[in-house]
Amino acid sequence: MADTRVGWQEIVTPDDLEGHMLDIGQVKANAALIDQMLAGLRAGTRIYVPGAGTGQIFDYMKSKWSSFDYIFSDLRLDFLDRIARRMPAKVKFRLAIDDVEDSTASFTCDIALVVLVLEHVEWKKALREILKTRPREMMIVIQRNHEVGTRVVAKRKLRPSIAEFAKVATAELVEATDLIGEMKKLGFQPTWQAEREVPDSKAMQAIRFTRVTAKL
Repeated sequence: MADTRVGWQEIVTPDDLEGHMLDIGQVKANAALIDQMLAGLRAGTRIYVPGAGTGQIFDYMKSKWSSFDYIFSDLRLDFLDRIARRMPAKVKFRLAIDDVEDSTASFTCDIALVVLVLEHVEWKKALREILKTRPREMMIVIQRNHEVGTRVVAKRKLRPSIAEFAKVATAELVEATDLIGEMKKLGFQPTWQAEREVPDSKAMQAIRFTRVTAKL
């Protein structure tokens, strides 16, 4: 995953990332799935968002997401700056530069919201790092390809920095069955699942997990 890390740290620009996510229809699909997962949570719930990117997804969410307390982390300061500019004044949030594969996080949370992150890291290691924050629930969105293959980036005309990223990236999909199996090992059971179709013969899969045993 070293090349993927370099791609995210040095190649992908915020503008191209946001444009790309709109081009491929994933940001709106993910927003709809997250709206469903967040429904019914009490105000003030502390939500940790590792690998948060630019926070673009919040532009398209319809739930009362602004009533929660957020901790956004990412490797990129310029991505976090975009989140800070996006958040309405009433939203409680903090930002942290952090590595999801080698976290220095010292906080705890109620829920970890992990959206299209596991495909770009050593995902089993990342899950264990995220769980150091002691969430009672994990809300995870992954990508599923209808066609055979595990490559994340589609064969389409890409924005410049995304095209450069695709030349070096080794990101791979995580199968839902593998994710569920690993989460069970970590003391979590799936309690809700849904998916949304997006272009390029893909779907966004959302799985909500609840802690049943304290294994970490």
